[in-house]
Amino acid sequence: MEHYPATHKEFLLWAEKISRKLEQSTNGEVRIGKNKLAAVMAKELPNSPYAFNINTLKNLFDLESLKTEQPLFSALLIDRILKIFTGPFDVKSAFSHRAKNPDTTVYHLLDCDGAVGDFFHQLPKLNDGDLSLISKKLPAFYVDDIVTELGGQNWSFEEKIKSAFNELTKDFTLVYLDALSDFYNEHSSLLENCDNSHFNNRSFHALNLANLENPDNWFSDLLSSIFKKSLNHSLVTYRCDK
Repeated sequence: MEHYPATHKEFLLWAEKISRKLEQSTNGEVRIGKNKLAAVMAKELPNSPYAFNINTLKNLFDLESLKTEQPLFSALLIDRILKIFTGPFDVKSAFSHRAKNPDTTVYHLLDCDGAVGDFFHQLPKLNDGDLSLISKKLPAFYVDDIVTELGGQNWSFEEKIKSAFNELTKDFTLVYLDALSDFYNEHSSLLENCDNSHFNNRSFHALNLANLENPDNWFSDLLSSIFKKSLNHSLVTYRCDK
């Protein structure tokens, strides 16, 4: 945003101006130092990531660009979503079942006795760099909701982040598998000679067309629409024999 501070120094200057304004407008009744106010402002930024504070904000200002983080987060998320096609799952048969029973989700057809959930939990562990990136991208409200739902209030920071990202992966996979199934059932001629490897390759192409960075896009109905558009767009540039 044009008028938002571009550096940590400018952010502190903004806090200092607000602090001075508060003191002047209240005749000295409200006094708060610029550093303390800046810390409060950083923590309360809209849609700030989990455990965000003035120090993590400074790191973003001084060390990294959000534009370079965005594709890294998408790549990590897409990579984990696509793992479903390398697992012991008969995706093609599930697609056929959904064609006859459109109210049935592909994810739950595959998730016999929690197989899909277990599969994602057994994926290779996230490294420190992954956790750092994820913690900056997952909004606090999302992590808090997942932690509350799973009863993990006493978990460590790393456990909360891992669990929230795992749930995000499963949620995206659930919505994406249905969108992919509907796509192939609407283009049945494409499905004849396709296997999991093909689904993986097309999915990689389609998911890279979707914007997975913005939490505003993570609601199921909107996400489904985004996936459908990306799959239909990929039809123009991708063929079943690739």
